[in-house]
Amino acid sequence: MEQVSWPVGGIAPESVPPALAHACDLVGSDLAAAGVVAASGDTWWAGKSALLSGGAPAAWVVGLGDGRKFAFGFGVDLSGSDAGVVALVAEGVQTHLAGYEFVEWPRCPRHRGPMAVAVEDVAAVWACRGARCQTIPIGAWSPT
Repeated sequence: MEQVSWPVGGIAPESVPPALAHACDLVGSDLAAAGVVAASGDTWWAGKSALLSGGAPAAWVVGLGDGRKFAFGFGVDLSGSDAGVVALVAEGVQTHLAGYEFVEWPRCPRHRGPMAVAVEDVAAVWACRGARCQTIPIGAWSPT
């Protein structure tokens, strides 16, 4: 699998589909706002995982690393809506952080519990798991 990488907060290579690049940009913004990724050195990586009969990718593998090695990755199906792709990337990162690094991210600013990924209308959001007191568009999370 041919892989490409780019800095979190940077511009994805042209070979990365626009919906996937946009999803990584939004999720990376929230990771940086929470201090989960460093301002420099952390990178996204992506690669085609399977091809359809016309040569188009059926899915991509995307993940994070530190610029020298890949820390983790997961599959992302690009056949859904752009909001769905954002939700898949957010959920993949959130699942890895909770399961392997024991980091609950992001936390509801009001309740301090972890927020869930949801798609509401045409946008991917972080939703309070408890009282559903608020939703925050993915890419606009702030720790305050």
